[in-house]
Amino acid sequence: MFDYLKTSLSKYDLRYVMRKLAFPEDKCQELEKSYHGKEKLPDRIYHAFQYWRQSRGSQATIDSLIWLFHIINMEDVSQKIRALKLYAQAVKL
Repeated sequence: MFDYLKTSLSKYDLRYVMRKLAFPEDKCQELEKSYHGKEKLPDRIYHAFQYWRQSRGSQATIDSLIWLFHIINMEDVSQKIRALKLYAQAVKL
């Protein structure tokens, strides 16, 4: 799912999502400096969500991502993540 997010968010979308996920400002700046430039944006997105997952632990769920993207009016992303979740569950069966 993070691979999908890497290609679907702009740098402005990512910054907005990081604020909504309550990232500390210094972490946002660190990610932007470490993965600066258009060509490194997918890496910045991926590492931002890795940080979110590590810092939130059990609260960092797929359902919380689906809910977040729905609330911030990124319904296309929300629906795609929901579909990926259902597909992953079907494969497990």
